[in-house]
Amino acid sequence: MDKDLDTSNLEFDYIDKTGFYTKNTQLNKTTRATNQPKILNGVLQLIDNMNCIIRQLNAYDSSSILIAESNWMKRNHFKKYTPSENAPKKVLFGQVCTIDYGKTYKGEIGYIHPGLCVGKKDEKYLIIPMTTGKTWRDKCYHPIHNPNMTKENRQCCISEGFVKDGVLLMNDSKFISGGRILELHEIIQPNILKEIQEQLFYIMFSDIYKDYVNINKENLKFQELNTRQKNRIDNMEKQISNLKNQNEKLSKRVHTLESDKTSDKNDE
Repeated sequence: MDKDLDTSNLEFDYIDKTGFYTKNTQLNKTTRATNQPKILNGVLQLIDNMNCIIRQLNAYDSSSILIAESNWMKRNHFKKYTPSENAPKKVLFGQVCTIDYGKTYKGEIGYIHPGLCVGKKDEKYLIIPMTTGKTWRDKCYHPIHNPNMTKENRQCCISEGFVKDGVLLMNDSKFISGGRILELHEIIQPNILKEIQEQLFYIMFSDIYKDYVNINKENLKFQELNTRQKNRIDNMEKQISNLKNQNEKLSKRVHTLESDKTSDKNDE
């Protein structure tokens, strides 16, 4: 949502007073909201404010807010991905999903958008949000098509297994509850997934990534050295085997000559 909202006519006094109940105390956790007039007045004030906000928005943004609120009411108790009937039962790495990101602040992707699943830990999924990026996609990094750009975002392409061209918002990646995942879609190529995971590693932990790259380079050198040493050992073993064969042949020849010599003496 790019529009700057006019909040000059909104009131927050009743809403602000409910801040008292956000303190992490046992009393606040066991007291019913319906018994607290401040909370009920805050709800009414929030409804009035939402009415004013919705009227300022276009149909896309306003409906996105309504659907996000409705999904939270219906799905907030879902800890895991809960598929509908006949839908795929498991979220896979490298799979594009439709996700309800909910309300967000400026600069974050929000509401219902696709995202690419690149990891999982304890029923939470590591997601890279996706968008079409029609007007700025050409400025985004891609290892082949646009390698000289910075890596905050990455072009995703039909040729890589995506249904359509778009942009992966690398710097907006996050772990989300499986309950936010609404639908499952295509699965991209494994080698492309690995490239994207490594780019995310670079974005999130650039210093550690540099160490990782250097370690991989050193490891590659050791592997090459090990291969050369192994080849030398193999060649030496072949030479030893050849020398053994030659030695056996010479031994047989000597034995034959000695036998012939002994036979000649006996004939005399």
